[in-house]
Amino acid sequence: MTIKKIVIMYHHHGSYGHTRRILHFIAALKNLPLEIVIIAGGELTPFMHPLFPTSVKLVELPPLISDGHFKHLRPVNTALTLNETKGQRLDLIKKIIRTEAPDILCCEFFPFGRHQIAEEFTTAIQLVREQQKKTFVISTMRDLLGVHLSKEKKELIGRYSQLFDDILVHGDKDFLSFDQELIPLIQDKIFYTGYLTHAPPLQRKIHSPKRILVSMGGGRDGEKIIEIIFQLAQALPQHHFKLITGEFSPPNDLPKSANVEVLTLGPDLLQELKRAHFFISMCGYNTFCEAYLSQIPTLFIPRDFEPEQLLRAREASLKVEWMSYIPLSKLTVEAIFTKIQNDFLEITDIYPINMSGLENVQQYFRKLLSC
Repeated sequence: MTIKKIVIMYHHHGSYGHTRRILHFIAALKNLPLEIVIIAGGELTPFMHPLFPTSVKLVELPPLISDGHFKHLRPVNTALTLNETKGQRLDLIKKIIRTEAPDILCCEFFPFGRHQIAEEFTTAIQLVREQQKKTFVISTMRDLLGVHLSKEKKELIGRYSQLFDDILVHGDKDFLSFDQELIPLIQDKIFYTGYLTHAPPLQRKIHSPKRILVSMGGGRDGEKIIEIIFQLAQALPQHHFKLITGEFSPPNDLPKSANVEVLTLGPDLLQELKRAHFFISMCGYNTFCEAYLSQIPTLFIPRDFEPEQLLRAREASLKVEWMSYIPLSKLTVEAIFTKIQNDFLEITDIYPINMSGLENVQQYFRKLLSC
């Protein structure tokens, strides 16, 4: 079979979650006759670089990052203006697309987000459409958008969606349907793959004392949770806390506590979950998958300045027996203490969620490549 070339464009604002999902996505393509080129628009840190397979061609654009609420972009290289950085990025994208001449172009999170850099995606799509050969253009998206949409943004999404042949949503519509107000715009293009995760169901190895695992994901917005955890640790001296603050956690002097172990970079979270009695997380995409597969009593504390994590946590608490949530705005030591005391439970019912995203993505591409 002839080897085809796929170019995958993705951008993260300092969130490890998008990178992890891209890594799962390319893992699904591993045994296919595909040459993979990744165009990364965010800042890839020394922790992230080794995670990409050596077989993948990784091209890094001059990175842009956002503020804590993902509203405004700024260049990492402060010697350049935002417009200068955008110009350099666009020139590099044009060069890559013309040089690589992909058979498949895949855009992560666009057209549903990344509108501040929409020109990068639309330029790449325009260039592949001008090729003599047919190029298939795909959007790859998490389980839900989870942002408040203005009329203008909805119109933008509707217009941009027409540029794509297919839209792969990495979720399960029977558990959490993609944003209902957007479905009419993409009804004929959407394909649910199931959740993207490497994780098999875990065989847990429980030890004493009771171990509480706390993961802050990337860590940019977990300061309030970290503060509460140290207060909680004082109230529960008989418990051992392992706190994973995340690579992007703001540097500060954490208090010292004999029963709190702090790690900055994420270890293999699944291995930690095997040994934990209770799990606390913000309900990002990846930690939700791992909490589901671990079948460990889980408390989600979703961020409240955008609804993505809140929607996922709320749905999980309604359908999955061992999951509950407290919105970040309502978090207190007393509230989290009550959850931990009450939720060391025996699981009697497992709500089915499609976690076979890797297999389904691979099957999708096998079919596409055979056309």
